[in-house]
Amino acid sequence: VTYHRSSLRSKPGNIQAPTLQDDDTKDRPFVTFVIPSRLNRSTLNQTLESLLNQTFSSWEAIVGIDVAMMEKQQPQQHSNHQEWTVESQSNKFLQDPRIRYCEITTTSKLRGYMQNGSGNVRNAIIKRYARGDWVAFVDDDDTLSPYYAETLHREVVLR
Repeated sequence: VTYHRSSLRSKPGNIQAPTLQDDDTKDRPFVTFVIPSRLNRSTLNQTLESLLNQTFSSWEAIVGIDVAMMEKQQPQQHSNHQEWTVESQSNKFLQDPRIRYCEITTTSKLRGYMQNGSGNVRNAIIKRYARGDWVAFVDDDDTLSPYYAETLHREVVLR
């Protein structure tokens, strides 16, 4: 699913993407890939590999780690979240400046229950970190065609 950043601001009650200054536009990526993750190493590596293989290079990827979910799954490791990120990724994913990692603690109350999960992580990434003109939601077990970003650019900009 791909959205233009202006559509994320236009609906009442929707989250608001960060406002960028005019001088930020030259360095702003065309698309931000928003990836909520539980750090499943094999699937996340495949997802990031598919991003590195994109034929269009104006993109950024933000991997959001749901800290509350990780603490539920691995309570013995909750004191060192950075370790999850670094140990879970190969160097090429850490060295590419287009890929950023962030730890997100989100909970929302829905019908009296505390909810954690991908939707909250996606919203937090868009609100706090996404810089692209377009936002694409990618799960940490997805792989994208190498032409995904190029096709999006061609369809929305060159038409």
